[in-house]
Amino acid sequence: MLSDLILSVVHEFESWARGVASKQLCFLLAILVVLPLTMVGCAREAQAPQEDTKMTLLLSSTAFQEGGAIPTKYTCDG
Repeated sequence: MLSDLILSVVHEFESWARGVASKQLCFLLAILVVLPLTMVGCAREAQAPQEDTKMTLLLSSTAFQEGGAIPTKYTCDG
């Protein structure tokens, strides 16, 4: 009787321990998969310095002439 009770307790403990170990193993595997992916995603490749490039911008409007005053309705005051 006592030995059956002890065996029953041991069996329950083993089942519980397997469940805990299984959860810990799943957690560990999840970390081992997610952590490297996060590190790869966050890693940035060093960028080469860019050369200075001059760019031009052509702006034209029918609202005013070149070199003329900008009408008030096209400014922050209008």
